[in-house]
Amino acid sequence: MKKSILRLTAGLLALLMLAGCGAAEEPQPILPEAQPQPEAEAPAEPGVLRVAWEQSESLNPFSTGSLQNYHLAQLLYDPLYRMDEAYNTTPCIARSMEMMVDQVWQEETMYEEAICTLRLRSGLRFWDGTELAARDVVFSLQQAMASPYFGAGLAHVSQVTADPKDPLTVYIRLTRPDAFFEKSLTFPIVQADSGTNNRPVGCGRFMPQGETTFVPNPDHNPVVETFAAVELVPVTALTALGYSIKTDLIDLACSDLTIPWNRSLGNGYTPVQLSNLVYLGINQRGILANRDFRDVVYRLLNRSAIDEAVYLGQDTATWMPFNPAVEEIGSQVVALPGQMTQRSATELLDGIGLARRDQYGYRTWGGANLTLTLLVNSENTERVTIAEGVAYTLEQLGIRTVVERCSFEDYSLRLAEGYYDLYVGEVRMPWNMNLLPMLGGWNETVYGMAASPELQQAARDFLRTGKGYGAVSGLFAQEIPFIPLMFRQGLVAYRLNFCSNIVATEQDIFYNIEEWDLA
Repeated sequence: MKKSILRLTAGLLALLMLAGCGAAEEPQPILPEAQPQPEAEAPAEPGVLRVAWEQSESLNPFSTGSLQNYHLAQLLYDPLYRMDEAYNTTPCIARSMEMMVDQVWQEETMYEEAICTLRLRSGLRFWDGTELAARDVVFSLQQAMASPYFGAGLAHVSQVTADPKDPLTVYIRLTRPDAFFEKSLTFPIVQADSGTNNRPVGCGRFMPQGETTFVPNPDHNPVVETFAAVELVPVTALTALGYSIKTDLIDLACSDLTIPWNRSLGNGYTPVQLSNLVYLGINQRGILANRDFRDVVYRLLNRSAIDEAVYLGQDTATWMPFNPAVEEIGSQVVALPGQMTQRSATELLDGIGLARRDQYGYRTWGGANLTLTLLVNSENTERVTIAEGVAYTLEQLGIRTVVERCSFEDYSLRLAEGYYDLYVGEVRMPWNMNLLPMLGGWNETVYGMAASPELQQAARDFLRTGKGYGAVSGLFAQEIPFIPLMFRQGLVAYRLNFCSNIVATEQDIFYNIEEWDLA
């Protein structure tokens, strides 16, 4: 498919000026012979985009268990807000949102809640001709709250109602003010009456035409003209996605790289920043209760080297549990911890009572050998490699570190029972950056250590106002309740030279499909 280029040839413009004082006329200039104008190429007909599809999974965005189908659903269903690569939001179905802080008293204690007034665009219609209204948004939000993909970012929603008099107004009550709440309103909107179907009615950029074809929605603004259709191609083995592209079975597929991707096939690809935080969890016992010891581990680990060894340098190293790709984070100028050298680490460890070593060169503590147990899920090869890299780094300092590889079932059980010192974990952070569950020990870090009330309050203030990131990062670096390593990336893969300007986001790999410049 080739996008036509209009070639224009500028002609020569001659101005004839007649002037005279007498009867004689001046000779006329000789003009060059007119050249034939080349005909402009006719615009190429839009083609068909072939994408991977898991036929056994639903296309309902709230119930599908397939990453391929989740992104396919973004073609069928528009969100309230659309999110770009820097996690900035622009209104889509929503027209505006206003948030008002509400003070609530419970047992003589005042709490802040928030009431959001969400106003919708008028004139939007579903494929079946019915008008989109507040009741559809209420239904979709309730579905999103119950879904594993969107639920974490909506955990503080306590109530959602449609305005009984205005079909384009929705009220949302939150248990806390949230400066980043628009990032949580990026779930798709489906028609309430068909919302539990495997393929609900929507109002997105495309609409179904039969079982395996999408066509552009003529009522969408803008109408996608890049493709005449999207063809769904069943791919049964996810590990074969790269080969399916190489053998011209499909044009495009996506991966969050939870399974290995064969980059040697030579397909083109665009990275997709994810909100998946890889970190070291800490059990606050023994030597790990010592803040200076945690600081050595925190600052000695070379995140870039780990990323290069495990993920080919494709991920985003981080000192903080906030995604640097988010513009509100990446634009902040704050003093982050510096990389610690082995010499500095040795001096610090010697200074906290770990100078003595046994006959094998391992440090002792309190008269006994110091040994750390590092737990990792053996079923994830990337995390096993991370664990081995961490163990190697600590062993170089004389800290004996045993990597224990367990099945996911045993790994989860040992975390719950506290039989470990460190563990390699991964958690998908919500798009509104709600860190409070991790700081308060409401999920994985309940197995380790919770942050102080001061750090939790600083994080709450930042999430409430969008200000004070420096205070949060400073307190986090002082306490180190867990050790962030990197935010992972996925990819969108396609035929080599397929397209030169794909913008793919975690919310929507087809973010700018109407602007794709196809080869």
